Amino acid sequence: ANGRQLAFAVQSCFESMPKPGTQLAPTRVVLSGADLGCWEELPQNENGTDVCAIQHTGGDFQWRKDFPSVAELESDLENAEGAIAERLRRRLRIHRSLNVGDQVDFTLWSARIGNVFITGTPAEPYSSFQSFLRDAFPNNIVLVINHCNGGSGYLMPEECYEREDFYAATQTPFAAGSFEQLKALAASQLHSLTSAQRNTLCQQH
Repeated sequence: ANGRQLAFAVQSCFESMPKPGTQLAPTRVVLSGADLGCWEELPQNENGTDVCAIQHTGGDFQWRKDFPSVAELESDLENAEGAIAERLRRRLRIHRSLNVGDQVDFTLWSARIGNVFITGTPAEPYSSFQSFLRDAFPNNIVLVINHCNGGSGYLMPEECYEREDFYAATQTPFAAGSFEQLKALAASQLHSLTSAQRNTLCQQH
């Protein structure tokens, strides 16, 4: 039932969208108690709309020095219950999914489809990451996908690590400063994609 509800909701969104190759534009004003704007579907500006490009870049993010080892987590889990046990299990899943060392393997994916940027991260960065990218690229639509090809924990501003017993900071394997590193990496990717030429096929780098 949930799947059908989701499918119909998506179909409803598609039905309400402008026709392909068009965009909504204001055309006239109707005088009323308050002036009413009228919008119509007009041909879309085709400048850059046929560009399709993909880029993925690997980055080495610093592993937190105080993040417990697998052996420590398993030992703590033996006597843990309830929410504490669940948090320990989540830490274990993160630990086992990554190549443990001084650095964490991290691959960021970005794509450009016309005027739309899509960025996928294998972590869960705070929403200010999306705001940063939209401010940096105001002429583009920016979509961000979390847990893309992975699920390696939270990424948050550096000052969050200073808050005592802050859940996201205790769960993440990433060292302070990783969030800022992610922002720089994503911005660099999208800047590179802005120069993609028209009529190009999807390319990986």
